[in-house]
Amino acid sequence: MNQIISTQEELNKALFYELDMFKNTCLAWKNKPVEISQFNKRILIESLALHSRVLIDFFYGNKGKYLDNIIAQDFLPEDIRWSEIRPEMSYFLKKVKIKANKQLAHLCLGRIELIRKDEHGWQFDKVYQELGAVINLFLKILREGKK
Repeated sequence: MNQIISTQEELNKALFYELDMFKNTCLAWKNKPVEISQFNKRILIESLALHSRVLIDFFYGNKGKYLDNIIAQDFLPEDIRWSEIRPEMSYFLKKVKIKANKQLAHLCLGRIELIRKDEHGWQFDKVYQELGAVINLFLKILREGKK
């Protein structure tokens, strides 16, 4: 497979799209009108699941066999090791990723099991809080590393 070469501007644009969608999805949920259609609720839930999953992979993933994956380390100088600085992925964020896989990325029996156990709901505030802390740390290190 040919390696794809991207500019820093293109990488920044891709990352900040994900950060913006995550933040604005959480804000839209928080500020949603009392009368919101089931369809619009589902759009917000799916947006949260998708962008949370992408960001969890960005912050906690590695290149692995997918060499074109963009990960946090791609934005930092080589002497700053994100894997040594980042907080350990919380149990809650691990569950968020699994839930996103089951409810959004794969049509599977696990989705039905989440419904049976009444675990299919999403805690927008907690996702925003936990993933937001990782985002803020990364952005702080990114700013400091660029000085």
